[in-house]
Amino acid sequence: MNPVESPKALLKSFLFKILNIRRCFNIKVLHSHYFYDIIEVSKTSTNSVIYGGSNTIISRKALEAIGRFYTKSITEDFATGMLIESAGFVSLGLSEPLASGIAPSSFREHVQQRTRWGCGVIATAKQLKFLRNRKLDMSQKLSYLSSVLYWFSPIKNLIYLLSPLMFAVFCIPIFKCTLVDLALFWLPMHLMTMWALRITSRGKISARWSGIYETSVMPFLLIPVIKETLGITLSTFKVTKKEAPSKKQMIDKRSLAPFVILLALTVAGIVRMSYMMVALEYIGILAVLFWLIRNAYYLVMCLFLGMGRDTDGENVKMLAAEMITVTKKDGRQIEGITTKLLEHGVDVYMDELDVLYLGEPIQLSILKNKYDLRVNGTVVSVHNSCNSDIPSVYTVEILDFNGQKDEYVQMLYDRKPTLPQRLRLGEGLFYSLWNNFARRIVIK
Repeated sequence: MNPVESPKALLKSFLFKILNIRRCFNIKVLHSHYFYDIIEVSKTSTNSVIYGGSNTIISRKALEAIGRFYTKSITEDFATGMLIESAGFVSLGLSEPLASGIAPSSFREHVQQRTRWGCGVIATAKQLKFLRNRKLDMSQKLSYLSSVLYWFSPIKNLIYLLSPLMFAVFCIPIFKCTLVDLALFWLPMHLMTMWALRITSRGKISARWSGIYETSVMPFLLIPVIKETLGITLSTFKVTKKEAPSKKQMIDKRSLAPFVILLALTVAGIVRMSYMMVALEYIGILAVLFWLIRNAYYLVMCLFLGMGRDTDGENVKMLAAEMITVTKKDGRQIEGITTKLLEHGVDVYMDELDVLYLGEPIQLSILKNKYDLRVNGTVVSVHNSCNSDIPSVYTVEILDFNGQKDEYVQMLYDRKPTLPQRLRLGEGLFYSLWNNFARRIVIK
């Protein structure tokens, strides 16, 4: 059975954290989970699981059967998996994450990664001519065809953005229909698409967040995808950088330019259509106005994505409860429990009140299964509760691992990541917009 593909549980993704009213979630992480947990598993039924380059087990026999890894494409993993399946080996997609990884740490790196994937998949499809491959059955060909066609979605997204603008701003009608026509044909399709995506993804993504995600990369994927289709191949590429970003997020103004231009035109269209609806009392303009407002929302959120967020410099944060023992300088020992684990610190909750003070040196003992760790640190922050009867949470910076840093890092990563796995129902667009404005602009 080759290959066996397991989901990659992303540990962090600074770029695509979207703040909503209740908690942070990450559309980059959720899209990854949707692909590996749902799509890849379903492709097992047609023996067309896509080899994604990591978290995969492949036997030497399968590689030898196809002449080892395919090296004529920048997405050699995609090509190698297709060749293995066409050689008669059975693939399997698992839904349980067995390994973890990280995502690009900047908008530019994310775009470069997506461009490499898109151009590589299209180039591989042309090189291997999979539609003519008699060793692949029809279900496999259709499955791989859908994987290739996905990368042409920037064309679809551009049409969705420009169509209402052509009429609202430049007075060029793209299509003619009545509100009744829209209610009979477009509205059922729109509603069914939203419901189907929500149900089939098991709450991992929605049509709204998927639209934001795809719109954010559309301006940068469009030209490379068209060039690759026409035979202008992306011959060189850069390995995606995934190191932790600097605490102060650097804004790439060139990346924001397409969204600023499109948003300005969209706002102008909204103003013009609103005036026409009031002045002419023509309710039919509501359909155009709806799409303009929807596009404006997507573009504003894309601006937030491109702007990024400041971070605290920590590579990974794990929400984990581990029993610990705190030893004070006078030898007194206090039992506690962690609420968050970092590479260079921990958050500790204790049952007793006011047991630690800011700047106090302490020793932490973590005993878990095969781990017996003793590290030294200092209390750098005290998070007091609003209720004076509830103990505080203390942030401890680890200053000395006592030669056990490797063991500590192993303990930190030896668990499933705690990033949200599903969207919350009822998180409206106004909540996410307001929270982004408040946290990015008002608070600053």
